[in-house]
Amino acid sequence: MAQGTVTITTEKSGKFLLVFAVVCLLFAVLLVSVNYFTDRYYVFHDIDGVFDEILEPNTRVLKARYLEQHCSEFDALIMGSSREVGYLTADINHAFGVKTYNYGVAAGNLRGILGRLEWLASMNCLPGQIFLPISIDKLRLPERPNDLLRKEYPAIIGGGDYKREFMLSYIGADAFLSNIRKLLRRARKGGDPEFRYDLNTGDVYYLWDRTFEIDDCLAGTDHAGDLIIRQSSISNVRSHR
Repeated sequence: MAQGTVTITTEKSGKFLLVFAVVCLLFAVLLVSVNYFTDRYYVFHDIDGVFDEILEPNTRVLKARYLEQHCSEFDALIMGSSREVGYLTADINHAFGVKTYNYGVAAGNLRGILGRLEWLASMNCLPGQIFLPISIDKLRLPERPNDLLRKEYPAIIGGGDYKREFMLSYIGADAFLSNIRKLLRRARKGGDPEFRYDLNTGDVYYLWDRTFEIDDCLAGTDHAGDLIIRQSSISNVRSHR
């Protein structure tokens, strides 16, 4: 009797472990599939030219990947944070007679900028001119752990350990939740984009309207002119995330 009970218990345990293993395997396949095919951050898929997005991708990866192939085409760079969307390359080119790439990235800081410049120098692609606006996140150095929006391009960091950690982070649970968020936003809002990226120039456009009002106390004074913003530039300005 006891032997029969043990046999039944063992069979149930075996079935439970088998079902558990199958469930884990299916979940892992779902996790990897959603992360790979949705790819909110554009880590797994190349993209060129101009494209619109609902949520921000990883501009560190996108712009570094583009410059890896085209850096010799530019003789000037705009470095800094996402605030550098206000510096359109066409305006810089016209003002200074150069061909510029906007290498501004989300929450760009001084340490990151120096690392990217060293990487460009290692490829003999360091430009002759660098535009470095003072709005580079107050030169702060702290990094956010596992910040998928701001992870650096592996070739810039170097080392197999970082590349492995980089790739694994984009197929993990945090990436899964972020990709699900993108799918839900697309379903709820009908896929209306909020961002436009031009990888040929590095320019980024924010596709929403901003209303700017001049304070009454400044109207008619010499300071009022400082607040005039070209209508064409309004959609290209936003607060830093």
